[in-house]
Amino acid sequence: MHGWLARTAALLLWLVAGEAAGVHAAALDGVSNYTVTTWTRRDGMVASPIWAIAQDQQGYLWLGTGAGPVRFDGVRFVRWESAGQNAFPRGTVLSILSSRDGSLWFGFSGTGIARLRNGALTLYDEPAGLSFIRTFVEDGDGRIWAGGRGGLFRFTGQTWEREGVEAGLPDGPNSGALLDTDGSMWVESDKAIYRRPRDARRFERTAATPQRFARLQTFRAELSLGSAGPGANLFRAVEDRRGNVWIPTLDQGLWSARSRPGGQQILEHMTARNGLASDVVGAVFRDRDDNIWIGTQASLHQLTRRKVALVRNVGAPSTIHAEADGSVWIGTDQGLVRIRDGARRTYTEQDGLPSRVVYAITSDPHGDLWVATENGLARFANERIATIQLREAATFGRVSALAVDDQGALWINDLHHGVLRLYDGTLTTPAHAETRRQTAYALFRARDGRVWIGFSGGRVGALGRDGSLSMHDQIGLTGGVTGITEDADGTLWLSAADGVARLRDGKASAVTRRANGLPDADVISLATESGAVWAGTRTGLLRIERAEFDRVERTPSHQVQYKLYDDADGLEGMPTQMGFPSVTRATDNALWFLTEGGATVVNPNALSQTSLPPRVYIEEVLAGGQSLAATDGLTVPAHGSRLEIGYNAPTFSSPQSLRFRYRLDGFDTEWQDAGTRRQAVYTNLPPGAFRFQVMAIDKEGRAEAASPIAFRILPAFYQTTWFLAACVVAVAGLGAAAWRFRIRQVQRRFNLVLAERVRISREIHDTLLQSLVAVALQSGTIAEQAGTADRGGIREQLMRLRRDVEGQIREVRESIWDLRSPNGPPDLVSALRLAGERAARGTALIVDVVVTGQPRPCAASTERELLRIGQEALTNSAHHAQATRVVVELAYEADSLRLTVTDDGIGFDPDVSGLVTGKHLGLVNIRERAHQVGGHAVVTSSRGQGTQIVATLPLPTALSA
Repeated sequence: MHGWLARTAALLLWLVAGEAAGVHAAALDGVSNYTVTTWTRRDGMVASPIWAIAQDQQGYLWLGTGAGPVRFDGVRFVRWESAGQNAFPRGTVLSILSSRDGSLWFGFSGTGIARLRNGALTLYDEPAGLSFIRTFVEDGDGRIWAGGRGGLFRFTGQTWEREGVEAGLPDGPNSGALLDTDGSMWVESDKAIYRRPRDARRFERTAATPQRFARLQTFRAELSLGSAGPGANLFRAVEDRRGNVWIPTLDQGLWSARSRPGGQQILEHMTARNGLASDVVGAVFRDRDDNIWIGTQASLHQLTRRKVALVRNVGAPSTIHAEADGSVWIGTDQGLVRIRDGARRTYTEQDGLPSRVVYAITSDPHGDLWVATENGLARFANERIATIQLREAATFGRVSALAVDDQGALWINDLHHGVLRLYDGTLTTPAHAETRRQTAYALFRARDGRVWIGFSGGRVGALGRDGSLSMHDQIGLTGGVTGITEDADGTLWLSAADGVARLRDGKASAVTRRANGLPDADVISLATESGAVWAGTRTGLLRIERAEFDRVERTPSHQVQYKLYDDADGLEGMPTQMGFPSVTRATDNALWFLTEGGATVVNPNALSQTSLPPRVYIEEVLAGGQSLAATDGLTVPAHGSRLEIGYNAPTFSSPQSLRFRYRLDGFDTEWQDAGTRRQAVYTNLPPGAFRFQVMAIDKEGRAEAASPIAFRILPAFYQTTWFLAACVVAVAGLGAAAWRFRIRQVQRRFNLVLAERVRISREIHDTLLQSLVAVALQSGTIAEQAGTADRGGIREQLMRLRRDVEGQIREVRESIWDLRSPNGPPDLVSALRLAGERAARGTALIVDVVVTGQPRPCAASTERELLRIGQEALTNSAHHAQATRVVVELAYEADSLRLTVTDDGIGFDPDVSGLVTGKHLGLVNIRERAHQVGGHAVVTSSRGQGTQIVATLPLPTALSA
């Protein structure tokens, strides 16, 4: 073994043996004063053993393990791999340094040193001998030093250089280097210890020890011992804020050296027998919150100084009470325990108690202690216990509270018999309706002499000097009032399961779970200290500043700020209440809470906020599975449907209680509560600009936000403007093509219809028209042959027949023209005018066509039938009525179309003409045509007065022909 290790080993052996005056060896005080948290592979630790520990500037813990560097944030272990071209060398990491410029330096068991800075990894393997790096040091000037198998090396900013004989150091390996408090550097080799003052250029050999370990100066004389012993290494030891020095060993676990007032040195020991997972301690480290970290061959341990102390082995406690002489009394199922000046004594039946099972304790104005036990009452005075004798036999049930008023009367709350009063040996039941009707839970004597009673239903009452009971029903709490206490200015504080209330000058203000955000756990006990109120709950101890109650008075919905102390602060077991009181304040202002593990002591004056607020970082952006650096102004490629943003807040003070909230500006309208989740996931985000924010809130309500990052998501090709424009053009092209195709179809159908019409017109021309022409010619020929010998007017009849046939020929020709015309029939008004012209040919008839209203399209069937009605009426006026003038009026009304044909002819009698009987087919046809399209026709005429035909047809807009 190296000389320095041998001498240190001998020192520790000597200390354990206790051969020197003023030195005391004991089991490590950390078992009781520190919370020990352990991680092994079963708890997620990814590699072991651990040979080095460091903390970077962000707060992450880095572990040097047999599988390379591992990063730890308090919750997750991550085996670190470089994202760049370089990779970490294979082998064990023996040393780690976090330098002031933000770099992380790693020394390996093989060849080389690695430097990780701003995510970039640089490897160094020159000069020769740069291997088995056991230690790093950064001096006051920022220079980096490394010690290993090849000696001591200094980093020049670009390369490493060996410090050899010219610097005063021997050739060969060194096993330790450190920077002392005065700036001097110490180096340990296998031959001796060397020191270089801060302003010197050379090292000098010395037998002294570093000032950094001033607590160990009393052991200096033993450094010359050379016997073998445990492999301790002072050069790897650390000192905490309290002056304790923590020394790792390779086979004796962890040692802690500290000084007591007066100069006595205490050496304490922690091994696999009392807390460690292994006796091989490869590294010890103190983080920025003064936690001590221990790396062994099988585990990682965290030692956190308790904020609370636990008093064990007091049995099952039921009540607790502090006296003015400094005594703290605890009533248990094993007797009455008295703790004073660190000493403990338990009183039982042998000392005069009626029973060792104690239910409740109180003291009177004279300082005497009153005790309720399972078998009766007792009084402790002048260091003696006396049983209370009653004038009449009385049986108690379960006593939950006691109080003594100014008259010396003892008030007893019995859960079976209610509130009782004992005075001068006589036990009575007060004549108060409330004490008989309601269940009481707590009794408390205030400094003004009144005794307060806590009732069910959130009610509290005060007993006056005259025995009257005044009730306070509106204190803002529900359930039984189980906690009552008073502060220095006379303010009364009350608690029930749902919260805490302040009663001052008759006015109550309550802080509750539902209205003000207290933890969702029942309040068990209540105590006060200067400036704050303490509440024992099922989740731990709450400390609420009194100013929060002022804020609640102004704003009833105010969400109060509080501090929670739980198992991470050393609390073992949650507060409990079997009797009243279950918390007390001692003369040194320490608060004693009854808990499941015994009695927990909190000294508010000694509490300091040692932990720093959590620092939050956005670590990574994953877009479609691709990892991107989380930098402001990031451009995110088109990622498909999933974007993941990883964030973290490395903390080692109750990391499981850390809660996160985040918001993505440009998408989220409100903050999203992520709980303990350290990742935000978004799907189907549109392209555009976004800004991500995240904050962490610790158990004390402190919030810290990360630096937000702004990023832009690029559009996919199908989300770009050019793609949309191309789609618009394509759709327009398709629409035009579809339109052209439709036009071709319509044109083709129109051509087919037109061809059919031409064929029909040709057939009519070649058949019906030719026949009519022949009839006309024959009629004319016969009329000519009749000549002057015509006696019966046959010639005239034949000529009239010829004229009629010629008229029919003209109509057929017009029909043929209409069939062959591609423009279709004329509109209704034009068609009526044309019908009037045809009817007036060869006569002196004048036809006027008048249009009223706003012409608008109507169904083809309506126009067709109305035109036929008009043609029939005009023919009748021209050929039968001997009219000289006909007025055709076409009126467009709101929901109908009306045709009125009025002539000045000779008229007729409708009955005689057969209009009524249906014998006149022309008029009958008019009526039938009107009815066919849902209308009606009215014919009005009389002899010598002309004729008027009115046809009214409905005017739907959606009817088809």
